[in-house]
Amino acid sequence: MKHIIKSVCWAVCIMAIKSNICNAAVQCGMEVYSQPSGYAISPLDVADNCTSTEQIYFCDPNSMRCDGVTRCTTCTSSGWTFSYYTVVDGSVCADIPITQCCKVRPGATTGSWTTVGQNRAYQYRQTKDYKCDGTYTTTNEYRCAAGYYGNAKGTSFYNLTGCNQCPSGGTSAAGATVITGCYLPSGTTGSDSTGTYIYTSNCYYSN
Repeated sequence: MKHIIKSVCWAVCIMAIKSNICNAAVQCGMEVYSQPSGYAISPLDVADNCTSTEQIYFCDPNSMRCDGVTRCTTCTSSGWTFSYYTVVDGSVCADIPITQCCKVRPGATTGSWTTVGQNRAYQYRQTKDYKCDGTYTTTNEYRCAAGYYGNAKGTSFYNLTGCNQCPSGGTSAAGATVITGCYLPSGTTGSDSTGTYIYTSNCYYSN
């Protein structure tokens, strides 16, 4: 998207602020599709990746000035869609609504569970939520790793809490939230006063 540079008011404009001439943060009350008579126009072109455009004017009646906005009405083909909504600031008005053309994105994508290197009792997976302009936000989800149980909490790799090691050398599937998810695996051997023994199936912990 073309860069939008806000106007800067210098000392020579101080006397004009009362009439909003130098104020680019005005919430404008006029939105018209033809140039209003007697208004000064500041051009603002936000038409990217489109095949047809429209001209619309966002105006401040106090200063008699408008942002003359050129924006898309139809998009180019080959994966571009008319769906990305945002707001921009012009030279006169703030928060001008813009619906732009942008690449179709797959939406949120989630990676596989990975052990946290800083604390191997935890695993994380990352979701990237793609926006239509190509940027994305990331969200991490945490759980207990195999051999642990509990409810993983934290906001980064360095402050995770909530996972406890399974007792008696037991293990668990990753993501176990309660101690009854811990077990001694089939094939585990032991001994007591009667002799040695072997577990022929997984032996789960019970409360």
